[in-house]
Amino acid sequence: MEFVFDCHVYLKEKKVKLAMVEFIDYAISWWNQLVIYRRCNEERIIETWEEMKVIMRKRFIHIHYYGEIYN
Repeated sequence: MEFVFDCHVYLKEKKVKLAMVEFIDYAISWWNQLVIYRRCNEERIIETWEEMKVIMRKRFIHIHYYGEIYN
């Protein structure tokens, strides 16, 4: 997604939607459940690509791997 965003100028909110349409299988189920959960708990929606990346990393990247790359 970073490559696509580097080639085009999109609004921050549009980036979240563009990334979401690429989800398949478990990822789209996870995303839909996350959106429903946040709405039900009156939590703020994920509005930017940066926020989305943080949440996806927490869910899909093993903590050991995450720590090595981002520390």
